Amino acid sequence: MKYFNLLTFLLVCMLATTSSIAKTAVCQGKGAITSVKKVKSGRTEYLIFTINKPAGYKASMTTLRNPSELNEGGDANTVVNGCKYKKIQFNLINWTCQIAEDFSATTTVIEGVKRIEQFEGVVSYMMAYSCKQNPTIQFYWYAVSKTQIKYVVRVKY
Repeated sequence: MKYFNLLTFLLVCMLATTSSIAKTAVCQGKGAITSVKKVKSGRTEYLIFTINKPAGYKASMTTLRNPSELNEGGDANTVVNGCKYKKIQFNLINWTCQIAEDFSATTTVIEGVKRIEQFEGVVSYMMAYSCKQNPTIQFYWYAVSKTQIKYVVRVKY
């Protein structure tokens, strides 16, 4: 019985280590978000998600009244400064890898972007933006190639 408990413990440790190693690998596989990037061009700003096909996922963008709506799990670190908020969510996505993020572009309207969830086939981001310019926001996608899709949040002011 003593050896059975020891073997069970070792097996659980091995599985935990394997899943944490998989989660830290850079996203390259099918159905994964490979990158998220913030870009500015003139009076238009973009949040661009690059995803590898095949895509069995569903993407949506919703308006949040305030970031505290996200704190159901008690995570106080989801706060992003801004006046208005959008949540971009991908369901049924490959979530067990590290998504490359580049939010370094200087933007006028998009005040902050933060990944708020990456668990159990769901990846969500929150975008905070300014109320000063009264921007028009669109959410659309297009195929880049046979193996890649881009989802775009377009903020025009």
